[in-house]
Amino acid sequence: AAETSRRAIPRLSRNFASPEYYWGLTLVVLAAGYGSSALCLRFFAGFDRNRDPILHMYSTYHPCILLDYLPGTLFAQPLFDLSVLLYQVVAVLALVRTVCVGGLGGMLHQALTSVLLIVATTIFELVFTFNPSKTSPLAHSLPFIGNQSSIAFFLLSQMAHVYFATDPAIPKEKRMRFVAYALIFAVLELGGMAWMAVNLLTNLGYGENYGTGMAIDPNAPVDNSHIHFKALPFILAVLQIFNQWIYAITSPLKFRPLVFDILASDVAAPARLTASGGRFTMSDSLEAGRGAAKLSTWVEAGA
Repeated sequence: AAETSRRAIPRLSRNFASPEYYWGLTLVVLAAGYGSSALCLRFFAGFDRNRDPILHMYSTYHPCILLDYLPGTLFAQPLFDLSVLLYQVVAVLALVRTVCVGGLGGMLHQALTSVLLIVATTIFELVFTFNPSKTSPLAHSLPFIGNQSSIAFFLLSQMAHVYFATDPAIPKEKRMRFVAYALIFAVLELGGMAWMAVNLLTNLGYGENYGTGMAIDPNAPVDNSHIHFKALPFILAVLQIFNQWIYAITSPLKFRPLVFDILASDVAAPARLTASGGRFTMSDSLEAGRGAAKLSTWVEAGA
């Protein structure tokens, strides 16, 4: 029996998975979401600029305003759900890759930012439920702030991996270019989120007026006829959508995909877990009727 348990069928397939690849796919999904919503806003939605609560509070727009009005929301939400799933796949794959490479510090900050990204992107979908004209700008803005902040922290984590990488295949100039990109993105993104937070706090309402501020009162009167539109925040918001996606191109780690083999055996074997030399190996057994199959996978940083 012991000899039979080691008789493995040749490898069934070799597979590759790159976090940057799935991050890159989000551009197609987000473009479809914004595009379909823009068409709906232009031709079908009853959008009234002078009654929009987001413009009233921030004195500017974000491209996400395209998603706030029916029927565009019906197209945007499932597409953004798909983008959320892609980001979460990226977070998990990046964490596994970090574990394969090793290093306690890197594993700790990658685990923190990956979990934060998964939680924040899940909550992000509430921006569609908490429509600013039906609930409040505060309820609508908080999931967005959490989502974008988690993405900024995730990129800072990737920046740390690249900066401290000892891989001779990553030239110093490429490493420093990515560090500069990630720093600029994070500063702009977190700065924008801080600016939103200040506007929310300013419009909460204080003292006897607490609870009646624009940020938390959906029934507060809205008149934007006197609003002076701020173009710079809008331009930066649009650019940040593309800057966020550029991570998939600029990251030197895109050439370090996860590689895993699927093997099979005709007999059952006990589950085991081993790790050595940067390689993570798992094998488990699956009983099925009278026979059994063993699934073994190994994952390592690609060469």
